Amino acid sequence: MTVHSKTKLNLLAKNLPEGLLVDASWLERHGYSRSLRSQYVAAGWLEQPARGVFGRPRGTLGWEQVVISLQTLLEFPMSVGGRTALDLQGYAHYLSQSQKAIHLYSDKKLPSWVGKLKLKQDVIYHNRSRFLPEIEHSSSAHLISEPQGIDSESNLAGGLRVAHWGQWERLLVKW
Repeated sequence: MTVHSKTKLNLLAKNLPEGLLVDASWLERHGYSRSLRSQYVAAGWLEQPARGVFGRPRGTLGWEQVVISLQTLLEFPMSVGGRTALDLQGYAHYLSQSQKAIHLYSDKKLPSWVGKLKLKQDVIYHNRSRFLPEIEHSSSAHLISEPQGIDSESNLAGGLRVAHWGQWERLLVKW
């Protein structure tokens, strides 16, 4: 293996946190060709849970990782809402015991690969433009670069709120 490949692998480890997902176009923009992606998958450095989607291996894939990946790495303007947001805010005792669906709100349709992932819950897309304020990309994009000053009580533009999730307390945007 060349020094160049080792550097690219180190950059991938730095820019793609364990357990999060990116699509092939994200990897292309960061300099990872199709052949290099195939090489990394074969070596076990990347896994491919659906066609055109990649992530560093880290246990079972959950809906939270998908949402955090969309919001931060892929800069997709969307938010968790509905019953899912109520559950995140601690009102699960008012809801049914098992969460069978995750409700996501966005200005544009979710990438098609989201529906192809093997998640325990179904992902339900809602077009938020009819009744919710516009989601600004800057509301969720800065979470990965400036997470220090944001806590669970932080309010973002348009009534969006932040929740902490997982071992590394990753930030998740919700209504």
